[in-house]
Amino acid sequence: MNKNEIITKIIYASNILYKKIYSHEDRIKIGLEANSLYEKLDYIEKRKVIVDIYIIYRELGALYYSTNSEYESAEIFFEKSLCMKKEKNDIDALKNECITKQMLSKVKMMIYLNSLDEKKLVQAKEHIEFLYKNYDENWDEQFKKLVNEVFEIYDKILKNDIKSIVTFKIPYHLLIGDNEEIKFKYNEIECSIKSETIRSVESGFIQGENLFTEKDKYGIINNSIITLKIGKYINIWDLIEVNKAIGTVRNPLKEAIDIYNYFLKNYIVATNKYWLPEINENMIINTQTVVYVGEIEVHNVPLSMNLTLSSTGNNELKLVDTDIEKIKEELENPSMEIWKLSLNNAKDYYLIKDYKNAIIMINIAFENFTFAFAKEKLKKHMTKEELECFLSGRVLYKDYFLKDYITEENFNKAKQKDIIKDNPPTIYKIFNECYKYEELPLSKSQLNKKIFKIKDQRNEIVHGIKISKDLRYVAEKSINEFENLVELLENKV
Repeated sequence: MNKNEIITKIIYASNILYKKIYSHEDRIKIGLEANSLYEKLDYIEKRKVIVDIYIIYRELGALYYSTNSEYESAEIFFEKSLCMKKEKNDIDALKNECITKQMLSKVKMMIYLNSLDEKKLVQAKEHIEFLYKNYDENWDEQFKKLVNEVFEIYDKILKNDIKSIVTFKIPYHLLIGDNEEIKFKYNEIECSIKSETIRSVESGFIQGENLFTEKDKYGIINNSIITLKIGKYINIWDLIEVNKAIGTVRNPLKEAIDIYNYFLKNYIVATNKYWLPEINENMIINTQTVVYVGEIEVHNVPLSMNLTLSSTGNNELKLVDTDIEKIKEELENPSMEIWKLSLNNAKDYYLIKDYKNAIIMINIAFENFTFAFAKEKLKKHMTKEELECFLSGRVLYKDYFLKDYITEENFNKAKQKDIIKDNPPTIYKIFNECYKYEELPLSKSQLNKKIFKIKDQRNEIVHGIKISKDLRYVAEKSINEFENLVELLENKV
């Protein structure tokens, strides 16, 4: 492509972008291509298309701004358009400069809200002061409205008059009253909540508008639409990792769920509606977020999907044949091993972010598995009575350390009165007993490390001791370590 062709293409691109006759994505593509071509020209040739490249830069800035998450790219192209003024003053009359600075100041304020980079707010202030000084109220009403909007956004940011409103449907009924709004503080942030009742099922057997008892725990009759106002800016494009089972969700929903669950705990204590569960991200499919600075809407994402739902890819939903066979085998010979049930319960608690119960359940699974493993292993080396005594921790007179000072009759009486108690072995002691007879596929030190990770925070939870660790990671590690240990040991039974 020769230089004349490049110039022709840039002029064409500026007309295309200015007239807005292509789709958003196509206009960005055209603008970026023109930008690349412009860089290939020498200084004299660039001067020939300076008006056109000014338009292209400004339109690219506007296009990137409207995609919401591309504020930094918008900032780059708005600033490049302003640089054109230094090259050729007559292309940038005062109104054009004001138009660009109005858009650029808004971009910088949005970057500030997302990053809290004070430098961006200072830069926005410089452009706003330029508008105060040079804006002509005789310009058209639409631009006048946009300039006043920028003034107000800046003023409300300084006053911290910002709120994020998150709306979502929960799969049960939280009764407040459709016209009631309850205000409260969460971590020093002003919040409020509203709940709108949605009738799920119509039936002649249901009397009255609202059925609100434990009988409707699962929202069979009524659901609710929750609207939370949160007194701060929340970046709607931030993806937050919840846990490895749920994955990531948009930050507004993550924060709204935390605030809702805080409210719910207080609601339950005040009303005794004990059957209402905390919510988690898997219970919410659609969510809407609107962000206001003052009364100006700066973000609106209506009914965005929180979860990506997909089927097997076939029209017919069906378990794979191997799963069907496993179910039939299990029904014919049910194992009902407590540790397997407890492991699944632990995973379920982890999925719904109930990490305390996940840790408790994985420790129940661990203890049950350990006893079952030891029983199968030690029965090859111990008599039935010896094994039963060991695993139950039953104290026998012949082994009692004070038998030289107490008669067998008095020993038995003390046992009956529960003065001398049985003392079941610890997990460490059980495995040490196993090591006496044969090697396991991991060393004692490796096993002890796994036991420590599985039992981590278990005692703190049970005994109400202050917890300093993030239980999400503790629960995740406990489950992973237990499953890995089972995989190592099961072949050794």
